[in-house]
Amino acid sequence: MRPQAVQVRVAAERLAQSRLRKVSPADVSAPLSQGACGAMSINFQMAEHGPMDTLTMMKTIKSYWKKYRDWLTSRERCPHGLRGGITRHRCNECRLRQQHTKQVQWRETERRRLKANTADALALRRQEIIRTQMIRLHQLSCLVELTPRDFEKAIALLYHRLGYETHLTPASGDLGADVLARKDGKLYVIECKRFQTGKTIGRPLLQKLHSAMHVRSADAAIFVTTAQFGRNAMDFAAQWDIELVDGSRLVKLFTEAFPESEVDAHFDVMCVDCRQVLRFPLKTSLLRAKCPNGHVVYCDSREDMSFTGLKFAY
Repeated sequence: MRPQAVQVRVAAERLAQSRLRKVSPADVSAPLSQGACGAMSINFQMAEHGPMDTLTMMKTIKSYWKKYRDWLTSRERCPHGLRGGITRHRCNECRLRQQHTKQVQWRETERRRLKANTADALALRRQEIIRTQMIRLHQLSCLVELTPRDFEKAIALLYHRLGYETHLTPASGDLGADVLARKDGKLYVIECKRFQTGKTIGRPLLQKLHSAMHVRSADAAIFVTTAQFGRNAMDFAAQWDIELVDGSRLVKLFTEAFPESEVDAHFDVMCVDCRQVLRFPLKTSLLRAKCPNGHVVYCDSREDMSFTGLKFAY
């Protein structure tokens, strides 16, 4: 053990022997001579302040002991043999290694932060695409432009907003029903057909839906199309209680489910750097802007305004 540490320990043992009695600082600091700890120069010259109790002296001893240990730690040799090479930054190689380690840690933290922000920004983009898509679906011409699968997704979303619990059936092997819906304990089978507005739906397609209703043990059936129904189709639907939704009524249902006051003509985009949300007007050609923190944010939503690849939360 180093002589300096021995002297501090002797002082601590004397202090422990004194217990709770009043002692003089000179009694405890006797083994600690001036300059005994080198740079620390521990020396208690507090006799002029009078006697000190055991607790105060113990706190003083612990304080100086901590300073002495810190001093020893600061003089530890680095892996390259220099005293204080790491703690006092005296070794250039150790300093460069520490800087490199900090840079690696910072890059990893930034990577994780950007990954989380990007995931949240993509989730917001999907929600905004679905919300702004409703503006287009107020027009029958936009409904006709959808793919058959996207049209089925749109109808499922429509009836979900109308209070039904909807389920989109697989693209193949759907047993004659594109969407299954439940409301008030009743099961509905919904068939979706996207045709040109001038086409007329006949009786054969409704007969397939009637068969699907029995296969699914459904309580009712709904046939949704962008076209119109012929006389024989309407007679068959009235006979078997099948609800018919043609193009004009379909637009009214979309307007009812998604009012124009609810669907604002803007698109929200999140900045992946600072998570600030910017609002882009859809009626302008503005494709990029700067967030309050100066980061450039791009709005590429209008290049993908269809239902392709989307999963609706119904």
